[in-house]
Amino acid sequence: MAAERYYEYHKLKSVIKPDTQNDEFLEECTVDYKIVNLCQKENKVQLLYRIYASSEADARRRYNIIKLSMNGKPQKIDDIVQYEKITTLDESNFYDCKIKLTLNFGSEKSVIVPMEYEQVEQLYDRFQSYKITLPCKKLQHEIRINGGWELTGTAFTAFYFSQKNPDAVFSVHKIARDSIRVDFNDWVLPGGYALYYDMGTKLKTDVP
Repeated sequence: MAAERYYEYHKLKSVIKPDTQNDEFLEECTVDYKIVNLCQKENKVQLLYRIYASSEADARRRYNIIKLSMNGKPQKIDDIVQYEKITTLDESNFYDCKIKLTLNFGSEKSVIVPMEYEQVEQLYDRFQSYKITLPCKKLQHEIRINGGWELTGTAFTAFYFSQKNPDAVFSVHKIARDSIRVDFNDWVLPGGYALYYDMGTKLKTDVP
């Protein structure tokens, strides 16, 4: 699976801001990853995101890349991002819109991509999952939710590894009631994690 392209590492820090007045979560993310490209025929890689959206305009509001660079060179977002309606069940029977992020390596064999983006989710959609789209050697994601909410989470892979072992391949650390860190210290082939946002004791929370 890693014979063509893979993540050398994938790091993410996310802050989730519940807004009960507008029935939404605002998620602010910073990402830093390195993709190694071993494929000699194709110098492009496509990453997919799927979201609920009623239209392309709604998709642009719900998923907004603020900035992205490749090996220190800022990229023009409109040149690398496409928003498309999902029309067939083989693509998804859960989501309405897909966002395609296409990175052109050119002659580079690897690229380092720092990225900032915002994502708006519906308040009732409290179960979220993240699945890595390429094989990945090391993943570390830190997620925090504001306003008295609570986060719970679990990780998954193609194989079972007990987190009780000191050399566990992956783990989910509950740093605090509102914070989680997910670590994969070996190949994620495939894998990811799922999160649940719990309103807890605060039924009305508005975070600027």
